[in-house]
Amino acid sequence: MTCSRKHSTQSALTRRQFLTATSSLLGASTLAACAGEPSATMQATAVRTTTSTSNGETRVVEHLMGAVEIPANPQRVVTLHDLSLTTMALHLGFQPIGSHGRIGANGEETFTLGEGLSAAGLTHVGAFNAINFERLLTLEPDLIIGRSLEAPVYEELSAIAPTVLAPNEVSLDSIAFSAFVADLLNRTQRHEEFLALYEQKIALIKALVPNPQEVYVTHLFMFDAEGTILMQGGTSPIDQVIRDVGFSKREAVREMENDYTPGATGDNFYRLSLEVVPDLDADFVFNNYFKQGNNLTLDSSRDIENGPIWQQMYAVQQNQYINSNGGPVGGNGLFFLLNAADLIRAHIGERGFVTRAGGWD
Repeated sequence: MTCSRKHSTQSALTRRQFLTATSSLLGASTLAACAGEPSATMQATAVRTTTSTSNGETRVVEHLMGAVEIPANPQRVVTLHDLSLTTMALHLGFQPIGSHGRIGANGEETFTLGEGLSAAGLTHVGAFNAINFERLLTLEPDLIIGRSLEAPVYEELSAIAPTVLAPNEVSLDSIAFSAFVADLLNRTQRHEEFLALYEQKIALIKALVPNPQEVYVTHLFMFDAEGTILMQGGTSPIDQVIRDVGFSKREAVREMENDYTPGATGDNFYRLSLEVVPDLDADFVFNNYFKQGNNLTLDSSRDIENGPIWQQMYAVQQNQYINSNGGPVGGNGLFFLLNAADLIRAHIGERGFVTRAGGWD
Protein backbone atom coordinates (compact mmCIF):
# COMPACT_ATOMS: atom_id res chain seq x y z
CA MET A 1 0.00 0.00 0.00
CA THR A 2 1.23 3.46 -0.84
CA CYS A 3 0.59 6.15 1.69
CA SER A 4 0.36 9.74 0.56
CA ARG A 5 -0.14 11.13 4.06
CA LYS A 6 2.14 14.00 4.92
CA HIS A 7 3.89 13.55 8.27
CA SER A 8 3.99 16.69 10.37
CA THR A 9 7.07 17.63 12.38
CA GLN A 10 5.46 20.48 14.29
CA SER A 11 6.24 20.69 17.99
CA ALA A 12 4.29 18.76 20.64
CA LEU A 13 3.15 22.07 22.16
CA THR A 14 1.65 23.21 18.87
CA ARG A 15 -0.06 19.86 18.50
CA ARG A 16 -1.60 20.13 21.94
CA GLN A 17 -2.86 23.64 21.21
CA PHE A 18 -4.34 22.38 17.98
CA LEU A 19 -5.99 19.41 19.65
CA THR A 20 -7.47 21.50 22.43
CA ALA A 21 -9.31 23.54 19.82
CA THR A 22 -10.56 20.44 17.98
CA SER A 23 -10.86 17.83 20.73
CA SER A 24 -14.56 17.26 20.08
CA LEU A 25 -13.65 15.66 16.75
CA LEU A 26 -11.34 13.03 18.18
CA GLY A 27 -13.78 10.54 19.60
CA ALA A 28 -15.71 10.20 16.36
CA SER A 29 -12.80 9.90 13.98
CA THR A 30 -12.16 6.48 12.44
CA LEU A 31 -9.50 7.06 9.83
CA ALA A 32 -8.46 4.12 7.72
CA ALA A 33 -4.87 2.96 8.08
CA CYS A 34 -2.50 4.08 5.38
CA ALA A 35 0.94 2.76 6.08
CA GLY A 36 3.65 1.22 3.94
CA GLU A 37 6.28 -1.00 5.54
CA PRO A 38 9.65 0.79 5.62
CA SER A 39 12.80 -1.09 4.77
CA ALA A 40 14.44 -3.36 7.32
CA THR A 41 17.15 -0.78 7.97
CA MET A 42 14.51 1.82 8.78
CA GLN A 43 12.50 -0.36 11.12
CA ALA A 44 14.83 -0.67 14.08
CA THR A 45 17.28 2.14 13.46
CA ALA A 46 16.70 5.78 14.28
CA VAL A 47 18.09 8.45 12.00
CA ARG A 48 20.42 10.27 14.40
CA THR A 49 19.78 13.76 13.10
CA THR A 50 19.47 16.01 16.12
CA THR A 51 18.03 19.51 16.23
CA SER A 52 17.89 22.00 19.06
CA THR A 53 14.52 23.62 19.74
CA SER A 54 12.95 25.60 22.53
CA ASN A 55 11.70 22.28 23.91
CA GLY A 56 15.16 20.67 23.89
CA GLU A 57 17.08 18.45 21.46
CA THR A 58 15.09 16.39 18.98
CA ARG A 59 15.90 13.73 16.44
CA VAL A 60 14.15 12.19 13.46
CA VAL A 61 13.22 8.51 13.42
CA GLU A 62 11.73 6.31 10.71
CA HIS A 63 8.76 4.14 11.65
CA LEU A 64 5.62 2.56 10.21
CA MET A 65 4.12 5.88 9.13
CA GLY A 66 7.30 7.46 7.75
CA ALA A 67 9.54 10.02 9.46
CA VAL A 68 8.76 11.83 12.69
CA GLU A 69 10.66 14.25 14.90
CA ILE A 70 10.77 13.13 18.54
CA PRO A 71 12.53 14.31 21.71
CA ALA A 72 16.10 13.06 21.91
CA ASN A 73 15.54 12.34 25.59
CA PRO A 74 11.80 11.72 26.14
CA GLN A 75 10.50 11.94 29.70
CA ARG A 76 6.71 11.69 29.50
CA VAL A 77 6.03 8.61 27.41
CA VAL A 78 2.75 6.79 26.83
CA THR A 79 2.98 3.18 25.65
CA LEU A 80 -0.05 1.78 23.83
CA HIS A 81 0.08 -1.88 24.85
CA ASP A 82 0.35 -2.95 28.45
CA LEU A 83 1.58 -6.53 28.09
CA SER A 84 4.17 -5.87 25.40
CA LEU A 85 5.15 -2.19 25.15
CA THR A 86 4.62 -1.11 28.76
CA THR A 87 6.16 -4.29 30.13
CA MET A 88 9.11 -3.77 27.80
CA ALA A 89 9.65 -0.17 28.89
CA LEU A 90 9.54 -1.14 32.58
CA HIS A 91 11.89 -4.07 31.96
CA LEU A 92 14.31 -1.67 30.27
CA GLY A 93 14.21 0.57 33.35
CA PHE A 94 11.95 3.30 31.95
CA GLN A 95 8.74 4.44 33.68
CA PRO A 96 5.93 5.39 31.26
CA ILE A 97 3.30 7.81 32.50
CA GLY A 98 0.39 6.12 30.74
CA SER A 99 -0.56 2.92 29.00
CA HIS A 100 -3.27 1.02 27.23
CA GLY A 101 -4.94 -1.47 29.54
CA ARG A 102 -7.98 -3.68 30.01
CA ILE A 103 -11.57 -2.67 30.72
CA GLY A 104 -13.70 -5.31 32.42
CA ALA A 105 -17.40 -5.94 31.88
CA ASN A 106 -18.10 -3.82 34.96
CA GLY A 107 -15.95 -0.98 33.65
CA GLU A 108 -13.01 -1.80 35.92
CA GLU A 109 -9.71 -0.55 34.49
CA THR A 110 -6.68 -2.80 34.91
CA PHE A 111 -3.26 -3.46 33.43
CA THR A 112 -1.74 -6.78 32.40
CA LEU A 113 2.01 -6.57 32.90
CA GLY A 114 4.90 -9.00 33.06
CA GLU A 115 5.23 -10.82 36.36
CA GLY A 116 6.94 -8.82 39.08
CA LEU A 117 6.29 -5.46 37.43
CA SER A 118 4.22 -2.75 39.09
CA ALA A 119 1.51 -0.56 37.56
CA ALA A 120 2.33 2.25 40.02
CA GLY A 121 2.72 5.54 38.19
CA LEU A 122 0.68 4.43 35.17
CA THR A 123 -2.44 6.26 34.03
CA HIS A 124 -4.98 4.14 32.16
CA VAL A 125 -5.64 5.61 28.69
CA GLY A 126 -8.24 3.16 27.47
CA ALA A 127 -8.28 -0.21 25.77
CA PHE A 128 -6.64 -1.26 22.52
CA ASN A 129 -9.53 -0.27 20.26
CA ALA A 130 -10.90 2.46 22.51
CA ILE A 131 -8.27 5.07 23.34
CA ASN A 132 -9.34 7.65 25.90
CA PHE A 133 -8.09 10.70 24.01
CA GLU A 134 -9.27 13.16 26.63
CA ARG A 135 -7.27 11.41 29.34
CA LEU A 136 -4.30 11.02 27.00
CA LEU A 137 -4.37 14.74 26.25
CA THR A 138 -4.41 15.56 29.97
CA LEU A 139 -1.17 13.61 30.48
CA GLU A 140 0.70 15.94 28.09
CA PRO A 141 3.10 13.25 26.83
CA ASP A 142 6.20 14.15 24.88
CA LEU A 143 6.20 10.79 23.04
CA ILE A 144 3.61 8.11 22.25
CA ILE A 145 4.73 4.63 21.22
CA GLY A 146 2.36 2.17 19.58
CA ARG A 147 2.09 -0.57 16.99
CA SER A 148 0.33 -1.00 13.65
CA LEU A 149 -3.00 -1.35 15.48
CA GLU A 150 -2.89 2.41 16.10
CA ALA A 151 -2.39 3.32 12.44
CA PRO A 152 -6.08 4.25 11.94
CA VAL A 153 -5.82 6.93 14.65
CA TYR A 154 -2.25 8.01 13.96
CA GLU A 155 -3.21 11.58 13.05
CA GLU A 156 -5.19 12.01 16.27
CA LEU A 157 -2.31 10.64 18.32
CA SER A 158 0.20 12.83 16.48
CA ALA A 159 -1.93 15.87 17.27
CA ILE A 160 -1.26 15.20 20.96
CA ALA A 161 2.44 14.31 20.81
CA PRO A 162 5.03 12.86 18.42
CA THR A 163 3.93 9.28 17.78
CA VAL A 164 6.04 6.31 16.70
CA LEU A 165 4.41 3.07 15.51
CA ALA A 166 6.46 -0.11 15.25
CA PRO A 167 5.97 -2.00 11.97
CA ASN A 168 4.64 -5.55 12.19
CA GLU A 169 7.98 -6.96 11.13
CA VAL A 170 9.47 -5.34 14.23
CA SER A 171 6.70 -5.79 16.79
CA LEU A 172 6.36 -9.51 16.05
CA ASP A 173 10.10 -10.12 16.53
CA SER A 174 10.95 -9.96 20.24
CA ILE A 175 14.58 -8.95 19.76
CA ALA A 176 13.93 -6.35 17.04
CA PHE A 177 10.99 -4.94 19.02
CA SER A 178 13.08 -4.57 22.16
CA ALA A 179 15.87 -2.88 20.20
CA PHE A 180 13.38 -0.52 18.55
CA VAL A 181 11.80 0.60 21.83
CA ALA A 182 15.13 0.73 23.69
CA ASP A 183 16.46 3.12 21.05
CA LEU A 184 13.45 5.43 21.44
CA LEU A 185 13.85 5.46 25.23
CA ASN A 186 17.67 5.69 25.30
CA ARG A 187 17.92 2.26 26.91
CA THR A 188 20.02 0.51 24.27
CA GLN A 189 22.70 -0.55 26.75
CA ARG A 190 20.07 -2.25 28.92
CA HIS A 191 18.67 -4.00 25.85
CA GLU A 192 22.12 -5.26 24.89
CA GLU A 193 22.66 -6.62 28.40
CA PHE A 194 19.42 -8.60 28.21
CA LEU A 195 20.26 -9.75 24.69
CA ALA A 196 23.61 -11.08 25.88
CA LEU A 197 21.82 -12.93 28.68
CA TYR A 198 19.37 -14.41 26.19
CA GLU A 199 22.21 -15.60 23.96
CA GLN A 200 23.79 -17.28 26.98
CA LYS A 201 20.53 -19.08 27.71
CA ILE A 202 20.27 -20.29 24.10
CA ALA A 203 23.89 -21.52 24.23
CA LEU A 204 23.09 -23.45 27.40
CA ILE A 205 20.10 -25.18 25.81
CA LYS A 206 22.22 -26.12 22.80
CA ALA A 207 24.82 -27.60 25.15
CA LEU A 208 22.13 -29.62 26.94
CA VAL A 209 20.55 -30.81 23.67
CA PRO A 210 23.45 -31.53 21.28
CA ASN A 211 21.29 -32.37 18.22
CA PRO A 212 18.24 -30.09 18.47
CA GLN A 213 17.33 -30.58 14.80
CA GLU A 214 16.35 -34.15 15.69
CA VAL A 215 13.77 -32.91 18.21
CA TYR A 216 10.38 -31.74 16.88
CA VAL A 217 8.57 -29.08 18.92
CA THR A 218 5.12 -27.52 18.43
CA HIS A 219 3.79 -24.44 20.21
CA LEU A 220 0.05 -23.96 20.57
CA PHE A 221 -1.14 -20.65 21.90
CA MET A 222 -4.19 -21.83 23.83
CA PHE A 223 -7.74 -23.10 23.47
CA ASP A 224 -10.62 -20.69 23.16
CA ALA A 225 -13.93 -20.96 24.98
CA GLU A 226 -15.36 -23.19 22.22
CA GLY A 227 -12.47 -25.62 22.49
CA THR A 228 -10.88 -24.51 19.23
CA ILE A 229 -7.09 -24.73 19.09
CA LEU A 230 -5.37 -21.38 18.55
CA MET A 231 -1.94 -21.02 16.96
CA GLN A 232 0.11 -17.96 16.13
CA GLY A 233 2.14 -17.82 12.96
CA GLY A 234 5.45 -18.62 14.60
CA THR A 235 5.77 -15.17 16.16
CA SER A 236 5.60 -16.00 19.88
CA PRO A 237 8.65 -15.91 22.17
CA ILE A 238 8.47 -19.71 22.51
CA ASP A 239 8.53 -20.04 18.71
CA GLN A 240 11.54 -17.74 18.55
CA VAL A 241 13.42 -19.87 21.09
CA ILE A 242 12.52 -22.98 19.07
CA ARG A 243 14.09 -21.37 15.99
CA ASP A 244 17.14 -19.98 17.76
CA VAL A 245 18.01 -23.31 19.38
CA GLY A 246 17.47 -25.15 16.10
CA PHE A 247 14.61 -27.48 16.99
CA SER A 248 12.50 -28.79 14.10
CA LYS A 249 8.81 -28.24 13.35
CA ARG A 250 6.25 -30.37 11.59
CA GLU A 251 5.61 -29.67 7.92
CA ALA A 252 2.02 -28.57 8.54
CA VAL A 253 3.20 -26.08 11.17
CA ARG A 254 5.91 -24.71 8.86
CA GLU A 255 3.37 -24.22 6.08
CA MET A 256 1.07 -22.25 8.36
CA GLU A 257 3.94 -20.06 9.51
CA ASN A 258 5.06 -19.43 5.92
CA ASP A 259 1.52 -18.38 4.97
CA TYR A 260 1.00 -16.24 8.05
CA THR A 261 0.19 -12.57 7.50
CA PRO A 262 -0.33 -10.49 10.67
CA GLY A 263 -3.92 -9.37 10.89
CA ALA A 264 -5.12 -11.59 8.04
CA THR A 265 -6.58 -14.13 10.47
CA GLY A 266 -8.70 -11.46 12.18
CA ASP A 267 -7.09 -11.66 15.59
CA ASN A 268 -3.61 -12.87 14.64
CA PHE A 269 -4.43 -16.52 15.36
CA TYR A 270 -5.13 -19.58 13.31
CA ARG A 271 -8.24 -21.33 14.63
CA LEU A 272 -7.85 -25.06 14.17
CA SER A 273 -10.19 -27.98 14.75
CA LEU A 274 -9.30 -31.18 16.59
CA GLU A 275 -9.04 -33.03 13.27
CA VAL A 276 -5.64 -31.42 12.63
CA VAL A 277 -4.13 -32.61 15.93
CA PRO A 278 -2.19 -35.51 14.32
CA ASP A 279 -0.43 -32.95 12.08
CA LEU A 280 0.52 -30.83 15.12
CA ASP A 281 1.81 -33.71 17.25
CA ALA A 282 5.54 -33.67 17.93
CA ASP A 283 8.16 -34.88 20.37
CA PHE A 284 7.23 -31.92 22.56
CA VAL A 285 4.04 -29.87 22.44
CA PHE A 286 3.82 -26.64 24.44
CA ASN A 287 0.49 -25.02 25.14
CA ASN A 288 -0.36 -21.93 27.19
CA TYR A 289 -3.36 -21.01 29.28
CA PHE A 290 -4.30 -17.46 30.21
CA LYS A 291 -6.61 -15.71 32.60
CA GLN A 292 -9.52 -14.08 30.77
CA GLY A 293 -11.64 -12.11 33.19
CA ASN A 294 -12.35 -14.45 36.07
CA ASN A 295 -11.81 -17.57 33.97
CA LEU A 296 -8.73 -19.51 32.96
CA THR A 297 -8.50 -20.80 29.38
CA LEU A 298 -7.11 -23.86 31.14
CA ASP A 299 -10.71 -24.68 32.07
CA SER A 300 -11.79 -24.94 28.43
CA SER A 301 -8.89 -27.25 27.60
CA ARG A 302 -9.62 -30.01 30.09
CA ASP A 303 -12.29 -31.79 28.05
CA ILE A 304 -10.03 -31.70 24.99
CA GLU A 305 -6.99 -32.94 26.87
CA ASN A 306 -8.97 -35.81 28.36
CA GLY A 307 -10.49 -36.78 25.02
CA PRO A 308 -9.34 -39.67 22.82
CA ILE A 309 -7.78 -37.56 20.06
CA TRP A 310 -5.53 -35.68 22.47
CA GLN A 311 -4.66 -38.78 24.47
CA GLN A 312 -3.35 -40.45 21.31
CA MET A 313 -0.72 -37.75 20.79
CA TYR A 314 2.86 -38.94 21.01
CA ALA A 315 3.82 -35.95 23.20
CA VAL A 316 1.00 -36.78 25.64
CA GLN A 317 1.88 -40.46 25.82
CA GLN A 318 5.53 -39.65 26.52
CA ASN A 319 4.62 -37.04 29.16
CA GLN A 320 6.14 -34.41 26.87
CA TYR A 321 3.06 -32.21 26.56
CA ILE A 322 3.42 -29.03 28.65
CA ASN A 323 0.45 -26.76 29.34
CA SER A 324 1.89 -23.82 31.27
CA ASN A 325 0.85 -20.35 32.40
CA GLY A 326 1.13 -18.09 29.36
CA GLY A 327 1.56 -14.90 31.38
CA PRO A 328 5.38 -15.02 31.61
CA VAL A 329 5.71 -15.77 27.87
CA GLY A 330 2.59 -14.09 26.49
CA GLY A 331 3.98 -10.87 24.99
CA ASN A 332 6.76 -9.79 22.66
CA GLY A 333 10.08 -8.45 23.90
CA LEU A 334 13.16 -9.73 25.67
CA PHE A 335 11.33 -9.95 29.01
CA PHE A 336 9.18 -12.74 27.59
CA LEU A 337 11.96 -14.21 25.45
CA LEU A 338 14.12 -14.78 28.52
CA ASN A 339 11.21 -16.53 30.24
CA ALA A 340 10.56 -18.66 27.16
CA ALA A 341 14.20 -19.75 27.09
CA ASP A 342 13.95 -20.80 30.74
CA LEU A 343 10.76 -22.75 30.01
CA ILE A 344 12.33 -24.64 27.09
CA ARG A 345 15.49 -25.36 29.08
CA ALA A 346 13.55 -26.73 32.03
CA HIS A 347 11.20 -28.97 30.01
CA ILE A 348 13.56 -30.16 27.26
CA GLY A 349 17.16 -29.42 28.21
CA GLU A 350 17.11 -30.55 31.82
CA ARG A 351 15.19 -33.82 31.57
CA GLY A 352 15.39 -37.12 29.80
CA PHE A 353 13.09 -37.44 26.80
CA VAL A 354 12.27 -39.76 23.94
CA THR A 355 12.03 -38.69 20.31
CA ARG A 356 9.76 -40.55 17.95
CA ALA A 357 11.51 -43.39 16.15
CA GLY A 358 11.83 -42.59 12.47
CA GLY A 359 11.14 -38.90 12.94
CA TRP A 360 7.97 -37.19 11.76
CA ASP A 361 7.63 -35.83 8.23
